[in-house]
Amino acid sequence: MFSLTSTTRSYILNANFQVHPNLHYIAHLPGNASGEQFLSQILRHIPSKTQFIWSQGRVPMSLILGRDIWNRCSAATHHTIRSRLSVVAQATCDLRVPIPPSFFDNAEEVFFPPQFVRARTTKGRMTANGEHQKVSTGPSRPLVIEPQDMPIWDFILRRLFVTPAMPLEKALPQLAPGARNLLDKLSGPTVAEEDRVAIKKKPRDLNIEEVHRIVRAFKNWPFAPKDLAVDKEFVPISPSCNIDYSPYFFPPFFVNSILI
Repeated sequence: MFSLTSTTRSYILNANFQVHPNLHYIAHLPGNASGEQFLSQILRHIPSKTQFIWSQGRVPMSLILGRDIWNRCSAATHHTIRSRLSVVAQATCDLRVPIPPSFFDNAEEVFFPPQFVRARTTKGRMTANGEHQKVSTGPSRPLVIEPQDMPIWDFILRRLFVTPAMPLEKALPQLAPGARNLLDKLSGPTVAEEDRVAIKKKPRDLNIEEVHRIVRAFKNWPFAPKDLAVDKEFVPISPSCNIDYSPYFFPPFFVNSILI
Protein backbone atom coordinates (compact mmCIF):
# COMPACT_ATOMS: atom_id res chain seq x y z
CA MET A 1 0.00 0.00 0.00
CA PHE A 2 2.84 2.36 0.75
CA SER A 3 6.58 2.33 1.16
CA LEU A 4 8.66 4.06 3.77
CA THR A 5 11.87 5.80 2.89
CA SER A 6 15.05 5.06 4.78
CA THR A 7 14.68 8.44 6.51
CA THR A 8 11.19 7.59 7.71
CA ARG A 9 12.20 4.09 8.75
CA SER A 10 14.87 5.56 11.00
CA TYR A 11 12.25 7.68 12.75
CA ILE A 12 10.67 4.99 14.90
CA LEU A 13 8.53 6.30 17.78
CA ASN A 14 7.32 2.89 18.80
CA ALA A 15 9.10 2.98 22.15
CA ASN A 16 6.74 5.64 23.56
CA PHE A 17 4.07 5.39 20.87
CA GLN A 18 4.01 9.14 20.29
CA VAL A 19 2.11 10.96 17.55
CA HIS A 20 4.21 10.93 14.38
CA PRO A 21 4.93 14.54 13.29
CA ASN A 22 5.32 13.75 9.57
CA LEU A 23 2.98 10.89 8.65
CA HIS A 24 -0.76 11.10 8.08
CA TYR A 25 -2.82 8.22 6.67
CA ILE A 26 -5.71 9.18 4.38
CA ALA A 27 -8.16 6.66 2.93
CA HIS A 28 -11.56 6.49 1.28
CA LEU A 29 -13.13 3.14 2.18
CA PRO A 30 -16.09 1.67 0.32
CA GLY A 31 -19.31 1.47 2.27
CA ASN A 32 -19.63 -2.31 1.96
CA ALA A 33 -18.42 -5.42 3.78
CA SER A 34 -14.94 -5.13 2.25
CA GLY A 35 -14.56 -1.60 3.60
CA GLU A 36 -15.67 -2.68 7.06
CA GLN A 37 -13.26 -5.64 7.03
CA PHE A 38 -10.36 -3.42 5.99
CA LEU A 39 -11.13 -0.90 8.75
CA SER A 40 -11.48 -3.66 11.33
CA GLN A 41 -8.06 -5.07 10.48
CA ILE A 42 -6.43 -1.63 10.61
CA LEU A 43 -7.85 -1.12 14.10
CA ARG A 44 -6.88 -4.60 15.30
CA HIS A 45 -3.25 -3.91 14.39
CA ILE A 46 -3.02 -0.78 16.56
CA PRO A 47 -2.32 -2.55 19.91
CA SER A 48 0.63 -4.43 18.36
CA LYS A 49 2.49 -1.12 17.78
CA THR A 50 4.58 -3.04 15.24
CA GLN A 51 2.17 -3.88 12.38
CA PHE A 52 1.16 -1.74 9.40
CA ILE A 53 1.85 2.00 9.93
CA TRP A 54 1.72 1.68 13.71
CA SER A 55 5.40 0.73 13.85
CA GLN A 56 5.94 4.45 13.22
CA GLY A 57 3.97 5.55 16.28
CA ARG A 58 0.49 7.01 16.63
CA VAL A 59 -0.09 7.98 12.99
CA PRO A 60 -3.20 10.19 12.59
CA MET A 61 -5.84 9.02 10.12
CA SER A 62 -8.42 10.83 8.02
CA LEU A 63 -11.04 8.43 6.66
CA ILE A 64 -14.14 8.66 4.54
CA LEU A 65 -16.41 5.82 5.61
CA GLY A 66 -19.82 4.59 4.60
CA ARG A 67 -22.36 6.04 7.02
CA ASP A 68 -23.42 2.52 8.00
CA ILE A 69 -19.84 1.64 8.98
CA TRP A 70 -19.44 4.87 10.94
CA ASN A 71 -22.68 4.21 12.82
CA ARG A 72 -21.36 0.81 13.88
CA CYS A 73 -17.98 2.25 14.90
CA SER A 74 -19.54 4.95 17.05
CA ALA A 75 -22.52 2.98 18.41
CA ALA A 76 -22.87 3.59 22.13
CA THR A 77 -23.74 1.00 24.74
CA HIS A 78 -27.36 -0.23 24.68
CA HIS A 79 -27.62 0.53 20.95
CA THR A 80 -28.95 -2.35 18.87
CA ILE A 81 -26.22 -1.94 16.20
CA ARG A 82 -23.33 -2.02 18.69
CA SER A 83 -20.95 -4.76 17.55
CA ARG A 84 -17.39 -6.10 17.78
CA LEU A 85 -16.29 -3.26 15.51
CA SER A 86 -17.79 -0.71 17.94
CA VAL A 87 -15.85 -2.12 20.88
CA VAL A 88 -12.51 -2.43 19.05
CA ALA A 89 -12.79 1.03 17.48
CA GLN A 90 -13.60 2.71 20.79
CA ALA A 91 -10.90 0.74 22.65
CA THR A 92 -8.13 1.68 20.20
CA CYS A 93 -9.00 5.09 18.72
CA ASP A 94 -10.08 8.62 19.49
CA LEU A 95 -13.00 9.06 17.08
CA ARG A 96 -13.88 12.57 15.90
CA VAL A 97 -16.20 13.98 13.24
CA PRO A 98 -14.57 17.17 11.86
CA ILE A 99 -17.14 17.74 9.10
CA PRO A 100 -20.93 17.74 9.61
CA PRO A 101 -22.73 14.84 7.92
CA SER A 102 -24.60 17.29 5.70
CA PHE A 103 -21.33 17.92 3.81
CA PHE A 104 -21.86 14.61 2.01
CA ASP A 105 -25.52 15.20 1.11
CA ASN A 106 -24.54 15.80 -2.53
CA ALA A 107 -21.59 13.42 -2.67
CA GLU A 108 -22.53 12.15 -6.12
CA GLU A 109 -22.06 15.69 -7.45
CA VAL A 110 -18.65 16.47 -5.94
CA PHE A 111 -16.82 13.14 -6.04
CA PHE A 112 -15.27 11.71 -9.17
CA PRO A 113 -15.97 9.29 -10.66
CA PRO A 114 -19.69 9.81 -9.92
CA GLN A 115 -20.28 6.31 -8.56
CA PHE A 116 -22.44 7.27 -5.61
CA VAL A 117 -25.99 6.04 -5.86
CA ARG A 118 -28.74 6.96 -3.46
CA ALA A 119 -29.82 3.79 -1.74
CA ARG A 120 -32.10 2.95 1.09
CA THR A 121 -30.59 1.01 3.93
CA THR A 122 -32.42 -1.51 6.04
CA LYS A 123 -31.55 -2.58 9.56
CA GLY A 124 -28.59 -4.92 9.61
CA ARG A 125 -27.95 -4.58 5.89
CA MET A 126 -25.10 -2.73 4.19
CA THR A 127 -25.17 -1.00 0.81
CA ALA A 128 -22.18 -0.59 -1.48
CA ASN A 129 -22.98 3.08 -2.10
CA GLY A 130 -24.93 5.77 -0.29
CA GLU A 131 -24.21 8.22 2.50
CA HIS A 132 -20.65 8.78 3.69
CA GLN A 133 -18.98 10.26 6.76
CA LYS A 134 -15.59 11.96 7.21
CA VAL A 135 -13.77 10.79 10.34
CA SER A 136 -10.54 12.02 11.92
CA THR A 137 -8.97 9.50 14.23
CA GLY A 138 -5.80 7.94 15.52
CA PRO A 139 -4.60 5.53 18.19
CA SER A 140 -5.74 6.54 21.65
CA ARG A 141 -3.45 6.82 24.60
CA PRO A 142 -3.29 5.02 26.86
CA LEU A 143 -4.33 1.95 24.90
CA VAL A 144 -6.78 -0.29 26.71
CA ILE A 145 -5.73 -3.40 24.77
CA GLU A 146 -2.29 -4.78 25.55
CA PRO A 147 -0.25 -5.94 22.52
CA GLN A 148 -0.41 -9.61 23.51
CA ASP A 149 -4.15 -9.49 24.31
CA MET A 150 -5.66 -8.71 20.89
CA PRO A 151 -6.29 -12.41 20.06
CA ILE A 152 -8.15 -12.78 23.37
CA TRP A 153 -10.27 -9.69 22.71
CA ASP A 154 -11.03 -11.10 19.24
CA PHE A 155 -12.03 -14.47 20.67
CA ILE A 156 -14.27 -13.10 23.41
CA LEU A 157 -15.97 -10.43 21.30
CA ARG A 158 -16.52 -12.84 18.44
CA ARG A 159 -18.29 -15.29 20.74
CA LEU A 160 -20.28 -12.75 22.78
CA PHE A 161 -21.61 -10.80 19.81
CA VAL A 162 -23.01 -13.91 18.19
CA THR A 163 -25.87 -13.30 20.64
CA PRO A 164 -25.56 -9.59 21.56
CA ALA A 165 -28.94 -9.55 23.32
CA MET A 166 -28.25 -12.58 25.55
CA PRO A 167 -27.36 -11.77 29.20
CA LEU A 168 -23.77 -12.48 30.19
CA GLU A 169 -24.85 -15.10 32.68
CA LYS A 170 -25.96 -17.18 29.68
CA ALA A 171 -23.48 -15.94 27.06
CA LEU A 172 -20.23 -16.33 29.03
CA PRO A 173 -20.57 -20.09 29.61
CA GLN A 174 -20.54 -20.48 25.80
CA LEU A 175 -16.98 -19.15 25.52
CA ALA A 176 -15.43 -22.51 26.30
CA PRO A 177 -16.08 -25.69 28.30
CA GLY A 178 -16.20 -24.80 31.98
CA ALA A 179 -16.41 -21.05 31.29
CA ARG A 180 -19.33 -20.84 33.70
CA ASN A 181 -16.64 -20.51 36.39
CA LEU A 182 -15.89 -17.03 35.03
CA LEU A 183 -19.22 -15.81 36.40
CA ASP A 184 -17.91 -16.15 39.97
CA LYS A 185 -14.72 -14.32 39.01
CA LEU A 186 -16.75 -11.39 37.69
CA SER A 187 -19.67 -11.14 40.10
CA GLY A 188 -18.90 -13.39 43.07
CA PRO A 189 -19.07 -12.04 46.65
CA THR A 190 -15.28 -11.89 46.94
CA VAL A 191 -14.72 -9.93 43.71
CA ALA A 192 -13.38 -6.42 44.20
CA GLU A 193 -15.49 -3.55 42.90
CA GLU A 194 -12.90 -2.61 40.26
CA ASP A 195 -13.12 -6.16 38.80
CA ARG A 196 -16.89 -6.61 39.01
CA VAL A 197 -19.18 -6.92 35.97
CA ALA A 198 -22.97 -7.12 36.12
CA ILE A 199 -23.74 -10.52 34.60
CA LYS A 200 -27.33 -9.48 33.87
CA LYS A 201 -26.00 -7.13 31.22
CA LYS A 202 -26.08 -7.95 27.53
CA PRO A 203 -22.87 -7.89 25.45
CA ARG A 204 -24.00 -4.78 23.56
CA ASP A 205 -24.53 -2.99 26.90
CA LEU A 206 -20.91 -3.47 28.04
CA ASN A 207 -18.59 -0.48 28.05
CA ILE A 208 -14.88 -0.77 27.23
CA GLU A 209 -13.81 -1.11 30.85
CA GLU A 210 -16.26 -3.95 31.48
CA VAL A 211 -15.02 -5.84 28.41
CA HIS A 212 -11.48 -5.31 29.69
CA ARG A 213 -12.47 -6.89 33.02
CA ILE A 214 -13.85 -9.93 31.22
CA VAL A 215 -10.63 -10.25 29.21
CA ARG A 216 -8.57 -9.99 32.39
CA ALA A 217 -10.64 -12.68 34.12
CA PHE A 218 -10.32 -14.92 31.04
CA LYS A 219 -6.52 -14.48 30.99
CA ASN A 220 -6.28 -15.41 34.67
CA TRP A 221 -8.55 -18.44 34.29
CA PRO A 222 -6.28 -21.50 34.48
CA PHE A 223 -8.53 -23.51 32.13
CA ALA A 224 -8.77 -20.89 29.36
CA PRO A 225 -8.28 -22.41 25.88
CA LYS A 226 -4.73 -22.15 24.62
CA ASP A 227 -5.80 -22.26 20.97
CA LEU A 228 -8.21 -19.57 19.88
CA ALA A 229 -9.97 -20.04 16.55
CA VAL A 230 -9.63 -17.30 13.92
CA ASP A 231 -11.33 -17.93 10.59
CA LYS A 232 -11.26 -21.74 10.85
CA GLU A 233 -7.62 -21.77 11.96
CA PHE A 234 -6.13 -22.06 15.42
CA VAL A 235 -3.72 -19.36 16.55
CA PRO A 236 -1.48 -20.41 19.46
CA ILE A 237 -1.38 -18.08 22.43
CA SER A 238 2.14 -17.88 23.83
CA PRO A 239 3.45 -15.63 26.61
CA SER A 240 4.99 -13.28 24.07
CA CYS A 241 2.05 -13.76 21.68
CA ASN A 242 4.03 -12.88 18.55
CA ILE A 243 1.18 -13.46 16.14
CA ASP A 244 1.58 -12.52 12.50
CA TYR A 245 -1.74 -11.15 11.30
CA SER A 246 -0.50 -10.56 7.76
CA PRO A 247 -2.24 -13.69 6.36
CA TYR A 248 -5.54 -12.18 7.51
CA PHE A 249 -4.85 -8.66 6.23
CA PHE A 250 -7.28 -8.03 3.42
CA PRO A 251 -5.62 -7.11 0.07
CA PRO A 252 -5.83 -3.31 -0.21
CA PHE A 253 -6.72 -3.23 -3.89
CA PHE A 254 -10.22 -1.97 -3.22
CA VAL A 255 -9.36 1.09 -1.09
CA ASN A 256 -8.15 4.50 -2.21
CA SER A 257 -5.51 5.46 0.34
CA ILE A 258 -2.44 7.62 0.68
CA LEU A 259 0.22 8.08 3.32
CA ILE A 260 1.65 11.59 3.51
